[in-house]
Amino acid sequence: DQWEQEIQNALHLSWAGLLVISRDALQSLQCKGEHQFFLRKYQRKEKDLFIALIEPFSMDELPYSLSVVQFIDLSVDFKSGLHKLLNAIKAKAPILPPQLQDTHHGKSPGSRIPSPIMPPIFISHSYNVADEEIVYQLQGTLQTAGFQVEFYGDEPGSVRWRMEVAEAIDRAKCVIVIISPEAKTSEWLQHELFYAEARHKGVFGVHVRGEMATLFGFNLVLQVNIQSGYDAALRRLIAALERYVRGR
Repeated sequence: DQWEQEIQNALHLSWAGLLVISRDALQSLQCKGEHQFFLRKYQRKEKDLFIALIEPFSMDELPYSLSVVQFIDLSVDFKSGLHKLLNAIKAKAPILPPQLQDTHHGKSPGSRIPSPIMPPIFISHSYNVADEEIVYQLQGTLQTAGFQVEFYGDEPGSVRWRMEVAEAIDRAKCVIVIISPEAKTSEWLQHELFYAEARHKGVFGVHVRGEMATLFGFNLVLQVNIQSGYDAALRRLIAALERYVRGR
């Protein structure tokens, strides 16, 4: 009874739930019924639910009857999986009321927080290690500026990759593509951009290395070159993103 009351209190205070599944937890889900109680309560209240897998499972072992926002597999690459989980949670998080938003104004390109918090943006990149550092830097700057930012960092090409990237682009208001020599030859990045174009998502380019050039012939809303100055380029990008997402 006390456990059930604690679940009820948590339901009242939270907007979402996170269920961490191990082999023991999955057996509990199937046999003991405690997790089923937890899940039913969250779904009955129409709360979002995320599931994190901390051990490898085959697809037929997972409880796909559950209505969840996203399954995240932490067993292969914990850091990358945790990053995806945080992105998924941020993308679904409710907009903060004005009194809880940071209204600090500073001189750095991402020092202010627009109100309300901006809708999600997806960063498309080459899946080459050379692009990872700038992707994380760009993500941090945009999040500080109030945008919700997602990108996919795992090995591309699988069915799950196609599904998760498609879902992320569908959620996003627009797409930012990291333009580098590696990007120009990346098959997977081309798949992402073709899908974004088919879904009528605006594409913004951030040129990080190599000569400035049009990428694959795609029409970009704006292209900035951080090689000539990161702060100035990000100010232009953030201003253009704000105009774009507010105007749609």
